[in-house]
Amino acid sequence: MGTEQQGDARAWYSFEAMATVDVSLMGLDDLGGVASLYQHTFNAAPWNEGWGFEAASQRLEGILAAPNGFGVLARRGDVPVAFALGYLEAWVSGRHFLLKEMCTAPERQREGIGRFLLEFLLSTLKDRGVLQVFCETRAGVPAEAFFRRAGFRALNVVALGKRL
Repeated sequence: MGTEQQGDARAWYSFEAMATVDVSLMGLDDLGGVASLYQHTFNAAPWNEGWGFEAASQRLEGILAAPNGFGVLARRGDVPVAFALGYLEAWVSGRHFLLKEMCTAPERQREGIGRFLLEFLLSTLKDRGVLQVFCETRAGVPAEAFFRRAGFRALNVVALGKRL
């Protein structure tokens, strides 16, 4: 195991794990494996959301197949181990990206795969002229700390919802 410093936070990762992960752009043909990964990840703690395969497939296809849908995928062999997916958006100040879903298989977390995938996504988006990336996560879960370590910061916005 190795460590890498970023500010005051330390990220642990396995050099061996990273040597066997391939990262690429995601296509619609990847959705079956990605939906299984999504279901596996978000049905586990701390999320415990109860996703079925069909519902997960529909959600992810709706994002990726949208006119500005965009995603990246990390695989170990033919098996998806992490992905990030969202929308490119035009804004008055330039192009933005709304990161809607990102996950790493629970048994692969803390190996640096998610960080590597996020760095690949950010670099790819920057090359495509994106100026800013936005994401949401629950407060107090490990994902919040992950994104903060990657340089994301809290914004002065309020998330509102209404049950119908």
